[in-house]
Amino acid sequence: MPDKPARKPAKPAAAARPPTPSQAPAAMTDHAPHADVTESVDILALAARCPPSSQAELREVLGDVTDDALIAAGREVDTARISGEGARVLAEAMRFFAGASAAERDAVDLTLATVHVAVWCCAQGAVAHRARRESRAARRAAVRGRTTQGKDALGRAEAEAARLADTLKNVASGDEVTVERIVHATRPRAEGMADTGPGQRLASLVAIGRELLAKDAPTRARAARWKVTGERLDRSAALAEEALAAGRYDATPTLRDDARAQAEVDRWDGVNLRLLGAIVRAFAHGQAALASVPRLRVDALRHALNLYSKRAKKPAAEPAKPA
Repeated sequence: MPDKPARKPAKPAAAARPPTPSQAPAAMTDHAPHADVTESVDILALAARCPPSSQAELREVLGDVTDDALIAAGREVDTARISGEGARVLAEAMRFFAGASAAERDAVDLTLATVHVAVWCCAQGAVAHRARRESRAARRAAVRGRTTQGKDALGRAEAEAARLADTLKNVASGDEVTVERIVHATRPRAEGMADTGPGQRLASLVAIGRELLAKDAPTRARAARWKVTGERLDRSAALAEEALAAGRYDATPTLRDDARAQAEVDRWDGVNLRLLGAIVRAFAHGQAALASVPRLRVDALRHALNLYSKRAKKPAAEPAKPA
């Protein structure tokens, strides 16, 4: 088999040519629009770079807008969308003021101090939203723990009530009235009691057991043989109270607290929607007056801020006049 011819040596790499004038990047002029901030911006980090604001400054900027109106507006938009896009829009506004010329600043009917107030409000909304989520998660974990403990207490009370009922029947042997009361205590639903749980059944049986211990000496002696003592009834009473507490758990205060926290989050959302809308429109008017002013890009909140441009309707064609 003939040998393969040797490969030709590779050509040396050509030296990089300097870019032609058409390929070279154009220099940024003083009047060129500022670049958009496209990277993710954390609103809390942005707020840390701004002077703190206050509720008094917010009212000065916002005017006499009622909390009900703000809550109603904020209820329509997810807080995460406001915090995420608001941080990017406000960061771009701050970047504009950091490098804008006097003419560009004059074209925008907005001060940097107002942007700082908007950043503070957006951060307050994010903090309130995070606090509500953490509080709700902690409450759910507590309820799960309470539910587990409650089920355990109810199960132990159920078993103890059945056991104590049979034991008390042995102690009340011959006393048909007391035996009948023991039977009735084990079925509170049939007796029309409001609480029909094992805690109530056990509590009723404990009361009967204490009555038996307070009777004559033969009854007390019989109770001792069946291990019905004051200490035993005290333990049963504590278990009954634990089971009753598990059945009495009321979530109404928790729901009220959650409603108040949600209203606070919605209020901040309404505040931020108003401020962001006003800032975006101020820049839009500035860009219309001076082309070097950037138009703040809005994506997720475009509908919420009512920023859709309406197309001008074409005039209807006039009907042809008869000849």
